[in-house]
Amino acid sequence: MPTVDLIAGAVVVGALAWGFWAGLGRTMTPAAFAAGAVGGALAAPLVLREGQESSYALVVAVTGALLAGALLGAIVERWTFRLRRRLRRVGLASSIAGALLGGASGLAAVWLVAAVIVQVDALRDRVEDSEIVAQLDAVVTPPGPAKPARERPFQAFAIVEGPEPRIRAVDPKVVRALPVRLADRRVVKVRTVTACGTVVGSGWIGGDGLVVTNAHVAFAAEVASVQVQGFGEGLAATPVFYDPSNDIALLRVPLLRGTPPLPILQRPKENTAGAIIGFPLSRHRIGAGRIGATSTEFKGRLAYTIPGFPRGLSGRLVTAYRGFALPGNSGGPIVDRRGRVLATISIGWRERGGGYAVPNRFVRSALRRAGTKRVRTGSCQPSDMDRADR
Repeated sequence: MPTVDLIAGAVVVGALAWGFWAGLGRTMTPAAFAAGAVGGALAAPLVLREGQESSYALVVAVTGALLAGALLGAIVERWTFRLRRRLRRVGLASSIAGALLGGASGLAAVWLVAAVIVQVDALRDRVEDSEIVAQLDAVVTPPGPAKPARERPFQAFAIVEGPEPRIRAVDPKVVRALPVRLADRRVVKVRTVTACGTVVGSGWIGGDGLVVTNAHVAFAAEVASVQVQGFGEGLAATPVFYDPSNDIALLRVPLLRGTPPLPILQRPKENTAGAIIGFPLSRHRIGAGRIGATSTEFKGRLAYTIPGFPRGLSGRLVTAYRGFALPGNSGGPIVDRRGRVLATISIGWRERGGGYAVPNRFVRSALRRAGTKRVRTGSCQPSDMDRADR
């Protein structure tokens, strides 16, 4: 469960408990303040010429929320003084009504605070990962200008059509293992800007200042950056190794020097349970997974062209895996319960219940061969795009 959901849930549960203890009479004023705040936040920006789309809309909304909430709270406080004294004698009914008002006030507080925090780039992904905030926003549109749409991957996840290998069911308990959570700290969101579009994928720290990702994530990269765990300002990255035939690329990130790399398991055993860490659809996620066999015998063909990337699986050495993966997972690791890399996500099945990953032997080879100078990662010229079908 996302951290924001845990915090939001704690706020709402705390408000419910306080409302039950305080009763209806004592919760009427806070509830009135919350109702006034929501109304003020929605109505205040309408005085601006551009309404909610104004760059000042959020500031005006917060100001309106505080003023309207304080005004309505004061009115309720004044005109219900005698009624509150009578409500103290109602008993259980008053406690239940107080809990409902308290819970509603807690939800209003979460909605308004989230509308402010989501404007901070470093925190935006975490807030948008919240199911609670998403449900609240679906009911009442938050104040302020519409946030720019999330960047979506451009061909950042290959889908293969063909028979799926049999792999045992995943083990959900693995994702809760402490080493897995520690490994997550060394997984990065990779963003590359190309003439084809913006690609958002995943990667992991595999060497001193080196990030492992897929070649199709780094393809035609003009500008590349990474964010550790998807947080903070993007760190400049330079492609220093590129192997489209095995779908491996390495990015050198000077500001990550000194960060311990993830350990790489030399010979992962078939059917080892693990966790898939990455940024599906640009959203951070740790999901249960399991690797299958590493073989050249798998059959299938990519559903669309990725420049320089083989269309067929036949003859390619890949590791099968089972687990939830979407565009944006490309380049992310599958780690075992001890936080060791089992393989690197590369291709998904049509049903998105698994796919194929880059075996560790190619990653270890790339890390040994990586240079210090920028390497060419292809281009979006028609000649390069056509070459992929040959």
